[in-house]
Amino acid sequence: MWPPEFLEVMRPIVQALQDATALNRELSRRASAPRETRPTARGERPYRPSNPLHRSWRGFREDMQKAERTVRQNLHLQPTDTVSKLLIQQHSGLQVKTITRIMTLTYGLAASDWPPSTWPAERRPTP
Repeated sequence: MWPPEFLEVMRPIVQALQDATALNRELSRRASAPRETRPTARGERPYRPSNPLHRSWRGFREDMQKAERTVRQNLHLQPTDTVSKLLIQQHSGLQVKTITRIMTLTYGLAASDWPPSTWPAERRPTP
């Protein structure tokens, strides 16, 4: 059997361990519980590009055409060669998904309206 002095010293330590274990259980339970989130529909607000240049038709068009020219120069492509969105991504860091999203959701272009050198100077009305 344990001496009474030892039990008196150990009692607060055991109590602290039990409290910590209970707190850990509660935190684990809360972390794994489903969270209340407000559902957001995609149609609540129009897509807005994070890049300030891409928030205007002129800025987006010029930036894409600049990226296209850069790829053509770096890879020594002929005027008849097509610069794909993947080549733009590899040379400028702009993601294909982001380019397509801006084209379709912000400016009403079809995903197949490529390359940027064929885009009109004036923005066409969105559908």
